[in-house]
Amino acid sequence: PAQTHVVVQSGFQIYWVHNVPNPEESDFMMLPHVSRIRESIDQIQPDLVMCGSKGGAYGVALWQMGYWRGPTLLINAHPSCTELPYDVPIVVTHGDQDPVYPRPREELEHLISTGSRSMCFLYYSSTSGTLASGHTPRVGDQHNMASLIHFETLPRLMDSVLCPEGPELHMMRTWLDRLSHQRLEAERGLGYTSSQLRKFWVSAHTKANMGSGDFLFDVPRGSLESHLVAAAFRASAKDPSTYGYSKERWDRVAIMRIQRIENAVQSESGNTPYYHSVRQSFEAQGIEFVPGVH
Repeated sequence: PAQTHVVVQSGFQIYWVHNVPNPEESDFMMLPHVSRIRESIDQIQPDLVMCGSKGGAYGVALWQMGYWRGPTLLINAHPSCTELPYDVPIVVTHGDQDPVYPRPREELEHLISTGSRSMCFLYYSSTSGTLASGHTPRVGDQHNMASLIHFETLPRLMDSVLCPEGPELHMMRTWLDRLSHQRLEAERGLGYTSSQLRKFWVSAHTKANMGSGDFLFDVPRGSLESHLVAAAFRASAKDPSTYGYSKERWDRVAIMRIQRIENAVQSESGNTPYYHSVRQSFEAQGIEFVPGVH
């Protein structure tokens, strides 16, 4: 019910197929029931087919019988799903604490690799490491995939499998949506590329990059740069912190000093060539390169 509510609130229209039995029962015959689902697909003409838990067996059957070759989202990787069809956009979600269909991450990553390049995406909810305090701040999803209702994750995954550029790229673009307006404005003011960041440099008028070895420069208090760095440092995300971050305590932390690193050799021989290489790679694939995302 919670996942349904999130999807409906995001503006999606849902058509349910209820009149099919549990495909994991003994002596189950798939053909007559998957044919009934095909009739619903022909009637509704959906943009996206979603299957959850045992319904994943029906999703696999739709692929195998050629009844559906459109965007598909599988909530839980059903054991019958061992290979993905060619040229079909697919998103698979799974949690590392799933007691019903336990599947290791390596197996799921291999599953995604069987699909068409740049058309398939794995959303894997895993358990984090244990902190020194003994606390585990993030526990991976069980069978109900509870994380999908947070951070607009499920609607974002649905949009991603419908995106012509591919699900992974779409999910990357949505990262910016999770940042606050203050953080985004501060980052834009500072710049996302090496050339943009260098607009604040002062070493062009010194000998810092000509053998002195001094690459650190104090950012003047009260300057625009100082204000932007502090704003980015203090800005909260839209979503609550997994690690118990307290905005009230963070706001009381005093910024004593801000320093800028100015290393022209590193920038020109390392950062800049890498930036242009990544940009050219995206453009060669016909994909828009977006600084701040890639």
